[in-house]
Amino acid sequence: MPDKQDPFSTFFAIEELASGIYVALGRPDGVVYSNTGIIDLGGRTLVFDAFNSPQAGEELAAAALSLTGRRHTWLVNSHMHLDHWAGNQAFVEDATIIATARTRESMPESSAHLRQYQDDPSRLEKEIQAEADSVAKETDPLQKKGREISLSRRRHLHAVLPNLRLTLPDLTFEEELVFHGTRRSVRLVEHAPGHTPSDTYLVLLDEGIVFTGDLAFFAEQPYMGSCDPEGWLAWHDEADMLDAEIFVPGHGPLGTKEDLSLQRRYIVALTQMIDGVIAGKGRVEDALAESLPPPFDVWIVEGRGRFEINVRTLFEQRLKRQSAVA
Repeated sequence: MPDKQDPFSTFFAIEELASGIYVALGRPDGVVYSNTGIIDLGGRTLVFDAFNSPQAGEELAAAALSLTGRRHTWLVNSHMHLDHWAGNQAFVEDATIIATARTRESMPESSAHLRQYQDDPSRLEKEIQAEADSVAKETDPLQKKGREISLSRRRHLHAVLPNLRLTLPDLTFEEELVFHGTRRSVRLVEHAPGHTPSDTYLVLLDEGIVFTGDLAFFAEQPYMGSCDPEGWLAWHDEADMLDAEIFVPGHGPLGTKEDLSLQRRYIVALTQMIDGVIAGKGRVEDALAESLPPPFDVWIVEGRGRFEINVRTLFEQRLKRQSAVA
């Protein structure tokens, strides 16, 4: 098992979950903050997600080669959010890049802001300066920490921007795709909608391991800016039926079905809180002033920014739904 103190990368740490199955864990407060997987199928290597940086993608590709003794064969992009596929360019010469058809269709729009930065880097530079000014003025420790994390990520993006090549998948699928190797088989399953209009999770039933992509966030608030809450809750029902003990989330530490249950409770609690505000004729500002019960009140990595995004997204969705019913 690779030692966490002898990492393949300054961006992530490798853990071996079972023989030939590895997770590369990003750091919640780092510039690379998602999780990826490396799976030795036997004769073939599959990588699940590619991080948010071409540099991290290159180090992930090197780790896959070192751990399995061969070049990667397939790279799977779990969904459209760029923090899981900006590293694709490191795999383009050796691997077939795979995603669902709906994910590939969504990728150009989800990455449009990066193309704008590349066309005019001064836009990003102004944002970096504005964030730096905000860090200097912020007095709330939690908010300051969140702004510092945001600032470091923007600065990293600025550093890699000249060499960043947004690389789309070569192959798409719908519903399910199974890979067979001499050592094991893995199953890719599409869930739509959920965290995004289309999400892919990877199942290793013989080993009891599931790589969830961003269908799961553990020990932090899930990002709900592109979600369908009911569809996401339906995925939890799917996950409950899986004979698995280890769940690798898109963000956060490794978890179990208990962690999935906590995420379900977060989605339900936030939805109920917003429904209550709307029922009382409140505004979105009233919902933002509310707080969630423990343990969700400490699920904050980047200040209150994610909470605000989640509240605004769900408030708009729930208000439209209630207006439609009325």
